[in-house]
Amino acid sequence: MRHRRSFFPRSTGLLVAPLVAGVLLVPTAAVASPAPDVSRPPGVDSTSGNTAARWSAFVDESGVAACVGPVIESRMVATLHIAVSDALNAVAPRSQPIAFRGQAPDAYARSAVASAAQTSIVEVLRSAPRLSKDCRRTSVDIVERAFETSMTALPDRPSVWLGVVLGKAAANASVSWTAQHPIESDLAPIRVARTEADSRDLSMWETASLLAACSTTDC
Repeated sequence: MRHRRSFFPRSTGLLVAPLVAGVLLVPTAAVASPAPDVSRPPGVDSTSGNTAARWSAFVDESGVAACVGPVIESRMVATLHIAVSDALNAVAPRSQPIAFRGQAPDAYARSAVASAAQTSIVEVLRSAPRLSKDCRRTSVDIVERAFETSMTALPDRPSVWLGVVLGKAAANASVSWTAQHPIESDLAPIRVARTEADSRDLSMWETASLLAACSTTDC
């Protein structure tokens, strides 16, 4: 497992290539937990602050994590973090010598993060084995509604919708790769990384890199 397939140019994978040495999970037993409450589903603010960290926290705050159980949650957040890291690196590659020479449009990056997060979470939910129909349907609805709310707050510009396309491609690549590498992942390091990202007030870029690393290794 020295590489993974990607929909992006070689430069896109420079940030993530060292991080994807082992991800994801073996199939689990049926999840009997009740579906999350959708009467007042939480949204995700993508207009300011650390969007990557907010989508990571959303998995817990929305009730989706409690519904699907810890194993599927681990798969979900690992896939999300790799997808977000890939998407941000495609917007503005951070690795030398092929590096972005300018200022990436903020809304472009934020829409890419939102799209990568939404697509990766939904695809894992749809493919998760033996998940109850109620939990699956309700969880997907919560995620999609949060994404719609998140996108509504961003400006209606071509760059924003380009970010959506880019984020979806990053997520599909992450889902495809992780589905072919069913290696158990420990959720604990990811939760530690979330707390560290919050306490250090990291940028979207730094958080995505940290969380992706902790999705695949003991950070």
